[in-house]
Amino acid sequence: MHFVSWNVNGIRAIIKKEFVASVRAMAPDVMGLQETKASKEETLSTLELLPEYKVYANASKARKGYSGTAILTKTEPLDVTYDMGIDVHDQEGRVIAAEFPTYFLLPFIRPMQARG
Repeated sequence: MHFVSWNVNGIRAIIKKEFVASVRAMAPDVMGLQETKASKEETLSTLELLPEYKVYANASKARKGYSGTAILTKTEPLDVTYDMGIDVHDQEGRVIAAEFPTYFLLPFIRPMQARG
């Protein structure tokens, strides 16, 4: 199995920078993306450029264009879970988890630390 994790810092911006060619060159079986910074629909439509992958996306409900995670996989997961089920932590699309027969994939974004 070939796994890749990538902080894309904006899926719409990186798609213009050889992202599709890079993914195909790496040929991961499963890929986790962090900081997609787009709505779920925008992420899904952008990643239609990689039809060889099934795509699952989570996005910020509180702030448009903020945080966001996605999973690209060549095989169908048994289950996909969005968020943690704790409302205060589930507003920014920072967590998505996919269950496969022998492993779980959990790309996430660590919340910013309060300064003070």
